[in-house]
Amino acid sequence: MSIFRSEHLPAVAMTMALLWQPMSAALIACVIPARLRLQPARPRPTYSGPCDDYTILVPIFGNIKYLKNVRFLAPYGAKVVLCTTQGEAPEFDQALQAVADRHGFRIFRSEVVQASGSRTNPWRLLSRTLDSRSGAQRAAAETARDRIIRESFAHVQTTFTIFLDGDTVASEDLGMLAAAARDSGHDIASVRILASRTATLAEKLQAIEYEAAMNARRIYPWLTSGACVIGRTRALHAIMHHHSLFFSGGDIEIGKLAKLLKYSVGHIPFVLYTDVPETLRAWFKQRVAWCGGDFRHAVINSHRYSWRHPFYFLYSTVIVHVLMPLRWYELLVHPRVLLTVIPVYWLLTLATNWGRLQPQFALYPFYSLVQVMIVVPLGICMYVRMVMRSRNVGRIRLRPRHQAPWGRSIRRLRPTPQLQGQVGR
Repeated sequence: MSIFRSEHLPAVAMTMALLWQPMSAALIACVIPARLRLQPARPRPTYSGPCDDYTILVPIFGNIKYLKNVRFLAPYGAKVVLCTTQGEAPEFDQALQAVADRHGFRIFRSEVVQASGSRTNPWRLLSRTLDSRSGAQRAAAETARDRIIRESFAHVQTTFTIFLDGDTVASEDLGMLAAAARDSGHDIASVRILASRTATLAEKLQAIEYEAAMNARRIYPWLTSGACVIGRTRALHAIMHHHSLFFSGGDIEIGKLAKLLKYSVGHIPFVLYTDVPETLRAWFKQRVAWCGGDFRHAVINSHRYSWRHPFYFLYSTVIVHVLMPLRWYELLVHPRVLLTVIPVYWLLTLATNWGRLQPQFALYPFYSLVQVMIVVPLGICMYVRMVMRSRNVGRIRLRPRHQAPWGRSIRRLRPTPQLQGQVGR
């Protein structure tokens, strides 16, 4: 029997042109390098010198084992603020204090604990750390002068702030990243995040994906990453005031809000390396949560900025999410279309990665297929689950200045002995 009957051709053509995500992903992989080649060549920027006017905020909670980049952070000393909560276990507090004492880090303990289910929300921690109206002001009449001074160090006073995950490192000094942000004039900037390890099959496949995603940041710099984002403190403070504080997708929301607030957003080709799941099982669990955030941005907030980039909007909103039922219909009714789609995907992968091909490229179409057919639908279910637990739909909107996203008004942190004694050495 012929694979393609005449009555199947329209469905197959539509599938290949619009509906089938692996084909779309491959086409995008071709379009982005083509667009980058059309751009004029940019020489590697040179800076007048490292910038020392920055603070590094690192969210850490639950278990000290998640703070994997202590050795990398050690030279930065007091520039590092470990952002945690007041509700951590005593063992964790002692271990964190020991790390801070050993390397001169500062600790900020927030009263904010949860946002989505039982998981601590890093965006609430970072937002509270940037909030200048906190326990120091409230404690002015209740504590000694020296404690007020130490308390004030919990808040970022530097020109630039770097959000950094506890498993992310760089091969260059972060002062050069701050210098790049200073000289570029950007208020917010995305950076280049790559996989730190490529030992297992899961890590190798993710390394391919990360590199393609980082190439896209050169065209869509507002796709900021949670592993690292740098910005002017005044801009980040304003952005976090409007942030929905939804757990999943909170990183890209920073870039979107920056554009909505008319800040200058750019991309700095400063390379950092972050840990990725070692096994396919761990990868699957992570991606389901990530796809919940993707659904929030692509559908729930489809009217918020990304529509201004038609190609990106067509892919992320229309192809991946809106047309998902048709993909499943096509797979069930005409499964043999894979016999065409997969080879075409291989050819496009060969064309876009010529000169650096590796064996794992042969598996990449199936990796992408699992994401779009299985992970994306489960991600939508995960989004609904997070909404029900947090009572927050993650809608991106600009709030009045007097209203904060975590309540009707900005609550000031209560001073505690832990906070006063551990912050601002």
